Amino acid sequence: MENAAGLCFLCHQYFHAHPYEAVDWFKKRLGEKRYDLLMIRAHTPKKPDYELIKIQLTEELKNLNAHLEFKED
Repeated sequence: MENAAGLCFLCHQYFHAHPYEAVDWFKKRLGEKRYDLLMIRAHTPKKPDYELIKIQLTEELKNLNAHLEFKED
């Protein structure tokens, strides 16, 4: 989930044209430590564990649904 950011088309294009600014933005968003851990994972070759990804996304969906139900009350 840390490796995703919803950007409009223009922001996406801007970050591709200005990668150092993109790094600064992600570091501010995630914090230095979480950003560094993300970069380590990004540069560690391995096959994705699709079952683990499915479990993580299912849990995230449960959390989002619980948050939405809480807001409706």
